[in-house]
Amino acid sequence: MQRLKYFLIRRARATKAELQPLGEFTPGGSSLSIRAHLFVARIDQIGVSDPLEGIEEAQAYPVADVERLIGDGVIIDGFTMALFLRARLRQLI
Repeated sequence: MQRLKYFLIRRARATKAELQPLGEFTPGGSSLSIRAHLFVARIDQIGVSDPLEGIEEAQAYPVADVERLIGDGVIIDGFTMALFLRARLRQLI
C-alpha cells in the first residue's frame, strides 16, 4: 500500500494521502480472471497536472455532481461506478 500512496502523491502532486481499501472488483462479468483492488484516497491538494503523463486536468467534484454524472450516463466505466457505490455504502463520501 505504501507504493500506491507514493504513486498517488506523485501523480496528484499532493503532499500527503490516506488510503481506505474497498475490496476487489472484476469488470469481466462472469469471468473472474481480471481483478482490481479499489481504494478511496483522501489527499490534501491536487497540484498542476502533467500532460506528458496523459493527464490534462485533475480536479475534485462534489459528490452530488458525481451522482448526477453517473445518473445522466456521462460516467459509464465500471471501475468508477463500483468504487463510487462502495464508498457511498460505507459512508466514506
